[in-house]
Amino acid sequence: MEDIVKTYWPQLIALLAFVAWLIRLEAAVKGQGQIISELRREQAEITRRAQDQAVTLARMDESLAAIKKTLDRLVERMERRVS
Repeated sequence: MEDIVKTYWPQLIALLAFVAWLIRLEAAVKGQGQIISELRREQAEITRRAQDQAVTLARMDESLAAIKKTLDRLVERMERRVS
């Protein structure tokens, strides 16, 4: 057994180093996966907010168009009275 250890110790050390590297790599991948999940949630929230803002903007546009029509009618009535 001692001869085997003496003969193959460089390979054993390399194998242990490789296993340690794989463990660190797995931890890094898990950490990046969590970051990606968080970014996806944030992206979904930003998309939802953008859609909500687009709806609000469309409503504001409709309201402004209605106000313009009302003002145009008022101006028209006032011009008729003055004439």
